Amino acid sequence: MIRVLIVEDDFRVAEINRKMTERVSEFSVVATAGTAAEALQFVTENPVDLVLLDVFLPDRAGIDVLKEVRKRELPVDFILVTAAHDSKTIQEALRYGIVDYLIKPIDMERYHQTLKAYRDQRTTFQKESELDQRVIDSVRMVGGPSAPTLPTASPLPKGISTLTLKRVLDAVQTYKPVPFTLDEMAAYASISKITAHRYLEFLYRTGVLGKEYKYNKVGRPTALYFPKERKGSP
Repeated sequence: MIRVLIVEDDFRVAEINRKMTERVSEFSVVATAGTAAEALQFVTENPVDLVLLDVFLPDRAGIDVLKEVRKRELPVDFILVTAAHDSKTIQEALRYGIVDYLIKPIDMERYHQTLKAYRDQRTTFQKESELDQRVIDSVRMVGGPSAPTLPTASPLPKGISTLTLKRVLDAVQTYKPVPFTLDEMAAYASISKITAHRYLEFLYRTGVLGKEYKYNKVGRPTALYFPKERKGSP
């Protein structure tokens, strides 16, 4: 059973979302939270697989909940269900590794499609210890952005976590201009320069990123990274 927390300050909307969610087999809404504080407390103290998160909450922005959960490295997935549709919010959510972004008012068919795809993805990950390219392509989320492929090495090397890797990949996909420096990606993805270097070099070694050097008049050359299919994009 997939355990779901709904974070929504309007109790009527929360109830509608609960009913819509539980119409899909294997989903169970274990709780609802009306504030960011309630949501953070619940996911910290209780097992949750998926959070359906609104951006507009009375105490803090929903994005803050997402950031805090990622900071704590809790194994929780997020689907944003919100009226917020500005590009800044959407890009920020993508950088923190959301499963999907649904704009209110929600189309029920689209909503159920996302939940079913998420369920199928979880089933695949639970059954398979290693994934080839064909399987990865089959479990990518419907409606989500096209992203660089996750390296298929299993297990991941020491110092590389799945959550942070997905966060960096999402940042790489949405960042412009290309190519970019380590410092630029660290600032954009809100991670330390040491972490950015570790993950960018891992993606370079596994063939997701390309790398070239800019030679300065003085000092060491600057490494420039780029997703291989996006080099030179405007």
